[in-house]
Amino acid sequence: MVMVKVKVMVIVIVIVIVRVMFRVIVRVMVRVMVRVMVRVIVRVMVRVMVRVMVRVMVRVMVRVMVRVMVRVMVRVRVMVRVMVRVMVRVMVRVMVRVIIRVIVRVIVRVMVRVMVRVMVRVMVRVMVRVVGRVMVRVMVTVIVRVIVLIRQSYSHIVSYLIIIVIIIVIIIVIIIVIIIVIIIVIIIMSSLNLVDYPMFSLLLSTWKDLGHLPDTQGY
Repeated sequence: MVMVKVKVMVIVIVIVIVRVMFRVIVRVMVRVMVRVMVRVIVRVMVRVMVRVMVRVMVRVMVRVMVRVMVRVMVRVRVMVRVMVRVMVRVMVRVMVRVIIRVIVRVIVRVMVRVMVRVMVRVMVRVMVRVVGRVMVRVMVTVIVRVIVLIRQSYSHIVSYLIIIVIIIVIIIVIIIVIIIVIIIVIIIMSSLNLVDYPMFSLLLSTWKDLGHLPDTQGY
């Protein structure tokens, strides 16, 4: 009987130990499984959250960048238009001023040259006419007086010869005076840097002004 009781007691103790061990093992397994599951879930959640956050951030950044770029492009277009308008206005003003200055300078130079040429020609004509008239009057009076004096003092043949010599001398003097006047005019015009034609044309024009060519009427 004692042996049976001992056996029963041993069986009971073994059962109790097995139960306790099973409970401990179950608890440990549960804890381990919970920890592992928690870690796995946390890792998965972290990855998912990171991916989601990255996608969201990328989308948000793309949208923001697009908006910013659009605004910047709009502002840049506006600035470019403003700069182009300002540059065009400035260039137009500068070009207009430069063109006006050049035109004014050219017109002034042309007007000065034309006025100087006209004044020189008018002065030459006036001087030639005045000098010619004065010389003609003086020479006529001198010739008349000389002729009267020669007729009173010499014979007819000698008086005629003297008159012819005096007339030739007077003609030579008139030609020399005209040549001197023409040379002075040429020197004046060349000093003014306005001689655009040769000396021969100037002599011809002066000769025409004096009325010695058939296509002019003279004075």
